[in-house]
Amino acid sequence: MQQPYNWKRHYADPLEEMGETAGFLRYRLRNETGEGDVTACAVLPGVQAIYNDLRLLRCGCRVAPNDGVIEITYCTEGRYECSVSDRYCFFVGAGYFSVGTVGRRETRGCFPTGRFRGVTLFLERGVLSRELGNVLDALAIDLGKINEIAARRPRYFVIQRNKRLETILCALAGAYAERCLPMLKLKTMELLMFLSEANTGALGDQPVYVNGRQAALAEAVRGIILADLSAHVTIEQMAATLHSGTTALKAAFKSVYGVSIYQYLKDYRLQQAQRLLRETDASLCEIARSIGYENPGKFTAAFKERFSVAPAAYRDQARMEMTMDVKNRPNG
Repeated sequence: MQQPYNWKRHYADPLEEMGETAGFLRYRLRNETGEGDVTACAVLPGVQAIYNDLRLLRCGCRVAPNDGVIEITYCTEGRYECSVSDRYCFFVGAGYFSVGTVGRRETRGCFPTGRFRGVTLFLERGVLSRELGNVLDALAIDLGKINEIAARRPRYFVIQRNKRLETILCALAGAYAERCLPMLKLKTMELLMFLSEANTGALGDQPVYVNGRQAALAEAVRGIILADLSAHVTIEQMAATLHSGTTALKAAFKSVYGVSIYQYLKDYRLQQAQRLLRETDASLCEIARSIGYENPGKFTAAFKERFSVAPAAYRDQARMEMTMDVKNRPNG
């Protein structure tokens, strides 16, 4: 029997198995840039779904090209950056949807905002045709049409917004979050039907592209603001340091990171606060100061506004989940 496509090869770091629930396998991923949770499920013969909930900057690696496997990704939160041929980058942000064959000519991929949540489907066309050919025909699902969309080179087909597609994808992500395999199967087939019917020109393939110079400028800005989260550096000071105009600097940063410099810094500070609450015993005052909040009360208010939970309650929840993970871990 042919082995299912090995989706784990897309991760540069080992995945620690955390247990299984109703056919959904859970893994934990950690590296020097952060951590995350990965959940996998065999949806249909030839279809595997992977749910990424990542709080890190990078974890992927290049894989060998495989035109027989189609990779479909829907991003619900955060941002994914893909560099192509060392010349330009494109981005998949919240609400975006991408389709491509595995192992395209990308030189690197990362998560510039330090956050990525989304569902990826790996479709093995040969297995799907062999195992579900009659079902696909009955539903008018044309794998050849889907492959035409996926095989565009050198870039992936990226869709920013489409109401019908977004309805399907939101339901797909919801089924995954609720561990509802029957609904996940249904929405997967509905997605394939949509792609078979779709007029790709009408969908609006409008990824955000930036050239290498803009990407380097944005990364330099990020390096300055993250060198010391407790510091307060103005945009004018950064522009002078990088020999750039403020307008060009702000435009390059937003093109790469999807938000303003101020919003990125605020979000990153609060994400770091989450990590410190989970991983350290530092007091709320110490955490607030380390990420640039002089007033602990303002930090608490900002954290609660962003995550809908107070910092102390978040720490309690995180530690309870860690305890449960240890208990449920295989051979734990």
